[in-house]
Amino acid sequence: MDRGAIEFLSGKVDPSSTTLVADCKIATAPLVGLMTSEGFGFVAKCPENFGRKVRDDIVYSVSTGTMDPSSVRDGWEIYDTDAEVDGMMLRFVAYRTSDDIQAGIEYRREQDLKEAQALLGRFSSRLFNCEEDARRAITEALGNLSDSAYEVGWSVSEVESRSYGHRGRPRKDEKPTVRTEYRVDVSLEFDEERAKELSKDRSVRVLVTNLPRANGDAENIRFGATADTVLLTYLGQYHVEHAFRLMKDGMSMKKVYIQKPSRENAMMFVISIATMLTDLADHVLKREGVDTTFSDFVRRSVSLILARDPVSGDEHFMGPSILADEFMDVSEALGIDTDRLMC
Repeated sequence: MDRGAIEFLSGKVDPSSTTLVADCKIATAPLVGLMTSEGFGFVAKCPENFGRKVRDDIVYSVSTGTMDPSSVRDGWEIYDTDAEVDGMMLRFVAYRTSDDIQAGIEYRREQDLKEAQALLGRFSSRLFNCEEDARRAITEALGNLSDSAYEVGWSVSEVESRSYGHRGRPRKDEKPTVRTEYRVDVSLEFDEERAKELSKDRSVRVLVTNLPRANGDAENIRFGATADTVLLTYLGQYHVEHAFRLMKDGMSMKKVYIQKPSRENAMMFVISIATMLTDLADHVLKREGVDTTFSDFVRRSVSLILARDPVSGDEHFMGPSILADEFMDVSEALGIDTDRLMC
């Protein structure tokens, strides 16, 4: 969504009762200012570079404050606050999911191990002339290993080496020279609780909105919404994005077709119509009790071929019989006259 789309919508709907929901592309100071001046409500993902990186301030506030349990889903947490951006007071809703935390733990398990091994792996093959040098080296290395989810255990052990100081066989009764060196033995143990704490900031997502804060939702959220409702409103855009993604899958369109604005607009028009029809078909199939979506049925039915007997003129399906039966069920549910379709 860009300036042109916002200006177009302002002439087609009542901005004072309309909420625009989109990803982070509309969360720029000029577009937020435009939506505010036009009277729109909006909910968007807050990008990292928005408003002098206000997102970092919100994440820091979360880390020093307390998140409340969210009613959206078990294990989710939410945080609701305000901040000023370019002279505009905006509302920020931060949230964290249980899946985000677990993903953060696994990220720490893998990434911190790589960093620890890169920093400490050299000690497995390095020897020191004295114990003091060994202790100094490991202490300096550990100073560079900050905010790691791994507990580092280490100890210094003596390593004796014997040599005669020359090539070839030793002379009769010659005694070897014994040299004592020191090695640092390092062990790593993953601390899951520490990984969870370290992952909390990384797993926080932040939304920005101008919807008024309320203890209960207004009939139109443009006039008041809880933090959970702001989150649900944003998550609801997934259904639209998913429909567009399905329509673009498999189209095999090359870059040349959308290099010009006119071609891009034409493509988006076709996709919009196709998306609307697909969603309508899904709704009808669900209402009629057909256990499939239109997109899934189309994807499966590529192996179904309608053939005509050249002698009798009769038509029949070639392919799995279960797909032929499903084709008839889908056609009936959608009100498609198969006689006209097959003639």
